[in-house]
Amino acid sequence: VDVLGLHRAGDAIARVRDALVEALGTARGDALAVAMHEEMRELRGRIRARLEAELDRLDMPTDPERLAVDAPFEELAPDEAADVRRALRRLTERLRGKARVRQKRARRGRIDPRRTQRLAFATGGVPIRPARRRRPRDRPRIIIVCDVSESVRAASRFLLELVAAVADLFADARSFVFVSELAETTALFRGEPPARALARIASGAVVPVSSNSNYGRALTALEERLRGRLDRRTTIVILGDGRTNHHPDAAEVIVRLRERARAVVWLCPEPRSRWGTSDSAMPRYAAASTEVLSARTARELEEAARRLVRGL
Repeated sequence: VDVLGLHRAGDAIARVRDALVEALGTARGDALAVAMHEEMRELRGRIRARLEAELDRLDMPTDPERLAVDAPFEELAPDEAADVRRALRRLTERLRGKARVRQKRARRGRIDPRRTQRLAFATGGVPIRPARRRRPRDRPRIIIVCDVSESVRAASRFLLELVAAVADLFADARSFVFVSELAETTALFRGEPPARALARIASGAVVPVSSNSNYGRALTALEERLRGRLDRRTTIVILGDGRTNHHPDAAEVIVRLRERARAVVWLCPEPRSRWGTSDSAMPRYAAASTEVLSARTARELEEAARRLVRGL
């Protein structure tokens, strides 16, 4: 930021202030100078955020033969999986930091030149206390629903680790897992370290993991659990390959949830070329959802996470 010379721009504004005062009067000149300083500060923040995003892209583990972050989850070797976990931990820390900065700025608000000028009348035209525009913003709610059957367990494990790490960014974060049966895991992740919670899920202590996926049953149970608890601040995120084992797919449930929530985002760890083959109901789920994002690799999961928290 300093290399770009923004500090020199701040000095220039200070020199321009005298001309503003002479042309517009002390109150308006000072108010405009304060507003220009505020805009410069905001510009500095936007440049810093852009640079941090670029660093995020570059700050990923590299492998001469293959980038672990670009390998499908199910193909990761143990050491590659460890690299991916480290990369996702760095991502969560950056997401937390950026969300806190945005929330702090939203609470503080932008300078309001006209109100600042009016307040300055009480202090002889000197804007001692800048007035700010404040827009109340409610933190969004998120509901994560993960298929933890054998075919998608690797992807769901990484997603649930990410959810456990960034849950504090949301006003209300709930999580569910399913295979044939659905169970809520919100309290589990709040009360246990992520590794222990994930181990319990993998062991079958939360839902039986030896069964075949039954999306129709799980989605119907989810709708019943969420009855009366959805609003336009709520985003529902479902991770699954959409393979129903020839059970009813209950895609109409997704339509009803989407109508009541802010969005239903489906994360699919299976390539689009396989949608609709055999027992895949992904074309119907895609049509019913607000958006479908690919989540086959850590890089794709990273991008999905960024999009989910971008509105904070």
